[in-house]
Amino acid sequence: MRSAHHLLWCAVLLAAQALATQETPPFIPAPDLALAAIDALPRVRAAQARGNEAAARGEALARGPYGFDLTVMPTARHERGGATYDEWEAQLTHQLRLPRKVELDRELGAVGVDASTLGVADARHAGARDLLGLWFAWLRVAGAAELAIAQRDVVRSEHEAVMRRVAAGDAAALDADRAAAALAQAEGALARAEAERVRAEVALIARFPDLPLPARPPAVPNPAAASEDAEAARAIVDDIVDANHEIGIADALARRQGLTAARADAERWPDPSLGVRVLEETNGAARGVGLVINIPFAGGGARATAVAEQDLASAMAEEAAAVRGLVRGEAQQLATGMPRLWRAWQAAERARLAAEAALARMQRAWELGEAGLADLALARRTAQDAQALEWQARLDVHEARLRVEVDSHRLWARHDDHDH
Repeated sequence: MRSAHHLLWCAVLLAAQALATQETPPFIPAPDLALAAIDALPRVRAAQARGNEAAARGEALARGPYGFDLTVMPTARHERGGATYDEWEAQLTHQLRLPRKVELDRELGAVGVDASTLGVADARHAGARDLLGLWFAWLRVAGAAELAIAQRDVVRSEHEAVMRRVAAGDAAALDADRAAAALAQAEGALARAEAERVRAEVALIARFPDLPLPARPPAVPNPAAASEDAEAARAIVDDIVDANHEIGIADALARRQGLTAARADAERWPDPSLGVRVLEETNGAARGVGLVINIPFAGGGARATAVAEQDLASAMAEEAAAVRGLVRGEAQQLATGMPRLWRAWQAAERARLAAEAALARMQRAWELGEAGLADLALARRTAQDAQALEWQARLDVHEARLRVEVDSHRLWARHDDHDH
C-alpha cells in the first residue's frame, strides 16, 4: 500500500513538472507578448514605484532619524556702572539610538521591501488572471460568431435551394416563407454574435492595448482527460497556495506590524543625547568645555501605545490566516471542478455528434422530399445549440486548466516573481 502511494505521488510530481515545462498552447498569447502587456498595466507600474519607495524607506530606517544639533548663543553682558563683555556659548549634540531600536528599524525596512516585492509579483499575477479571463471571454464570443457565420451561410444556401424548388413547382410558397424567416433569424443571430465579439474585443484592447489580437479566433483543440485522483487535486491546491503572493503579502504585513509593536515597546526606553558644550565669558578671560547628556523619559502613554500596536499585530496575523484559508478554498474549488468540467464537455461533445448526425439524416430526407422544411429547421436549431454548448464547454475546461497554470505561476509569470 505504501509503495502504491509512493508511485502515485511520483506520478503527480512528474505531471506537475510536465505542465511547468510544456509549451504555451497556441490559442493564447505567447509568454513574451503577455508579459509585456502585463508589465504595461498601471497597477504593475504603481507596484514597482511602491517597491522603490519601500527601498528608500528601508534605507532611511537603517540610517536612522537622528543627526547633529548645533546651538550657538552669542550674548552681551553689561555690568551696571561697569564694562560690557562679549560672550558666547555653543553646544553640539547627537541623539543615539539604542542597539535594540537599530536592529528593529533594519528589520522593519527589510520586511517592507519584501512586502513591496511581493506586491509587484501579485500585481503581475492579477494582470495575468485578468488577461486570461478577458482572452477567454473574447474566444467564447469570437468562436460563437464564427459558428453564426457558418450557420448563416448554410441557411442562405438552403433558402436559395428552396427558392429554386418553388420556382420549379416542387415546393409550396409556405416553404419559401419559412426559408426566408430562417434566413432572417440566422442573420439576426449573426448580428448579435458580432456585437458580442466587438464588445469583448473592445474590453480586451482597452485593458491590454499593446497585445496583438488575431482577426479570427484560433483553433482550440479538444481537451485532454482530467484526472479524478484526489492526490493530484491536493497537489494542485498545494502548488497554488505555495505560490500565492497574497498570502505572502499578508504574512509580511503581519510581521511588519509585529516589529512595529516591538519598536513601540522599545520606545519605553529613551534614546540618550550626547554632546559637547563650549563657552567663553568676559571677553575671553574665562572659557569652559563641558559634556552634555540628555535622557528624555517616555510619557505614560508609551505602554498603552505598545499594547495597541501588539493587538493590531495579532489582528493582522489572524487576517493573514484568513487570506490563506480563502486562497486554499478557491484553489480547492478549481482543482476539484476540473474533472466535472471535463465530464460536462464529454456530454456536450456526444450531444453535438448526435445532433449533427440527426441533422445530416434530416438534410438527406429533405433533399429527397421525405421531410418538410420545418423538420429540417428544427434539426438544424438542435444541432446549432449543441455546437454552441460544446464550444463553451470545451473552453471551460481549457480556461480552468490554464487558470491553474496562472495561479501556480507557471504561465505568464517571471522567474524572479516565483522566487519570492
